[in-house]
Amino acid sequence: MGKGGGGAFMKQNRMLLLLNYFVKNPDTTIGAASQYFKCTRRQIMYDLSKVNAYLTLIEVEQIKILSDRIYLTPRAAEKIKSVPHSSYKELIHISSEYRVGLMAIMIYCKSADAGIASFTHTLKISKGSVISDLKKLSAHAEKYDVTVAYSRQAGYCFIGEETNIRAFIFYMTAKISEHMGAELLVAKVLSHTFLDVYHDMAAKMWLFIESRKLDILPDYLALFVLFISVLHTRCKAHDLAPIDWGLQRTDDLHTVFSAFFDDKLIDDFPAWEKDYLYLLIVNASLDYKQFSRLFPDESITLREFSEDMVNRFSQISCTFIINNEKFIDNLFFHLQPAYFRLKYGMPIINPVLHKIKEDYGHFFPIVSTVLKPFADYVKRPIPEDELAYITIILLSMTEHIDEKKREPLKGAIVCQNGIASSAMLKKQLQTLFVDIEFESYFSVDDFLNSDLMPYDIVFTTVPLAETVPIPVFRASPFMSEAECMHLWKDVYSVTRSLKANLLNASSIMNVIEKYCTINDRFALETSLNKIFNPQINPIGKGKQPMLQELLTAQTIRFAKETESWETAIALCAAPLIEQGYIQADYITACTHNVHKHGPYIVIAPLVAMPHAQAPEYVNQLSMSYLNLETPVNVADQPERAAKVFIMLAAEDKTKHLNAMAALGNILSDESNLERMVYAKDVADVLQIIHDTEHKEVKK
Repeated sequence: MGKGGGGAFMKQNRMLLLLNYFVKNPDTTIGAASQYFKCTRRQIMYDLSKVNAYLTLIEVEQIKILSDRIYLTPRAAEKIKSVPHSSYKELIHISSEYRVGLMAIMIYCKSADAGIASFTHTLKISKGSVISDLKKLSAHAEKYDVTVAYSRQAGYCFIGEETNIRAFIFYMTAKISEHMGAELLVAKVLSHTFLDVYHDMAAKMWLFIESRKLDILPDYLALFVLFISVLHTRCKAHDLAPIDWGLQRTDDLHTVFSAFFDDKLIDDFPAWEKDYLYLLIVNASLDYKQFSRLFPDESITLREFSEDMVNRFSQISCTFIINNEKFIDNLFFHLQPAYFRLKYGMPIINPVLHKIKEDYGHFFPIVSTVLKPFADYVKRPIPEDELAYITIILLSMTEHIDEKKREPLKGAIVCQNGIASSAMLKKQLQTLFVDIEFESYFSVDDFLNSDLMPYDIVFTTVPLAETVPIPVFRASPFMSEAECMHLWKDVYSVTRSLKANLLNASSIMNVIEKYCTINDRFALETSLNKIFNPQINPIGKGKQPMLQELLTAQTIRFAKETESWETAIALCAAPLIEQGYIQADYITACTHNVHKHGPYIVIAPLVAMPHAQAPEYVNQLSMSYLNLETPVNVADQPERAAKVFIMLAAEDKTKHLNAMAALGNILSDESNLERMVYAKDVADVLQIIHDTEHKEVKK
């Protein structure tokens, strides 16, 4: 085992030592733990993530961190004390989720014939469990265009491009790394010497990252070490064909990393493998300055893509954005690392993909349509992990606050190297703190090198240096109610001038008791907590009618032809006028937009969506549908003809988004688009809408 980078703390029982320390010192800080164990804050953060993985395994509430302070509830501490874990190895438990990852590594490294007999013997499970896990493995592999194949001579193997296979193995390694004893699990299926390689690499990589002051999250660094240890095992077992990673330009980091790799890590890795590992390091620390140096021409193109995508999303979602430049900058900020990942086949693990899909998966078709030119440019499909991040970025535009609050505090939000997690965090912070104006997103590097004068307070999803001269608070993109309360208390204790949106039910109870007789104190305090501690709603949530509630038999019309596109818009609006949903001036606003901006309302072949940002002429959120027998040229441009007009009249910028997502699902599917355009009667249109929304509900 290598020395340095933590000394005794690199031993196998380091997780238990840290867990016991937190149990004995529940009010400690990350800084204090770092001093106690004589190791870096990064190592403490990494090991804490493993401790929390173990606590989840034994169904104990995780240890929280807010503004460097540890939060361990007394109940969790008592349960931890009651669990017998006398040695680190006793923490090892291999569930199906981890077994699937271990099978992938066994097949990838081929330390022995990877067959059912090998799996049952190594993993100590039945043949039935192996077959079940192999089905799960195949399902995961398909997402990366990788096939799990079998032959009697060689057992199981992966078929596909090597870059795709590596991205898949990186993903499976990431799933394993969530386990508290990840390196022990991998050693169990490969060899005991794997641990020597792993610990030696871990110690030396900690030193390298610290010496270069690279802004890499501890979790990613731990995953990186585990993955390259697996890759090293594969390289020793197989003669792999060289891969040209297409590195057109490199920087100082490449030179230093290559030298460090030869001198300190593994001297028998071929040069092209060192390039790959360099790409993995850059993938974790890339900021826009480094990107601009490596890809100057692409930076210009991506800026143009960002502008086009923001405008396209605004057009398709029928949302008018007040401060386009700000959101173009935000999207550009994220597209740069996304381009790098896609260009070089770098894996991306979105830890909140499931949550984003649950809340916003119905928007994915719209965002996929917006991203199509970008996908064509990189010549790769956009994976769901990437799509989810960009969905959050684009949806955050619909929540932009037009009016500034009176003399607010200025808040900055800092994330790793993209702004999706910050967009999610921003929504919760705006609910918690009504007197903070959140203006800017930063990467860690940009923030530490920026002028902090305009800002009063900082919220960050990643660790920052302790030298920042203004209050800094750590927060998760998805905070529980308890975490929100802890954060609110911490912020309020530091910045007393804040007008918080959360009130303390207990203090109000004390006032009530002075003047009233309370029959049921617990029930009253519980009710007050529900009022004063509001739930944090996801972006764009709330009362959002479904498409079938807006497009009804009363708002769907058919006609043979019209003399002009203006007449078509008026005819489409007629049922909304009749129902009293809009005023006649709304029609004028819609036609004025086309005269001013051109035929932007044509959002799909033969489909136009007239709309306007004129809430003063809208009495109720509503939609209408007009199908013409003969298409009409919008703005008198033959290439922008429309047969179907779907009018949207929105009272605000968010209530219509649910319906627009369903409509986007219809228009992004060629078969449904054709059904919508060539519908013969009202029943046809209603059936298409029903089929689409019923399908989404079943998902």
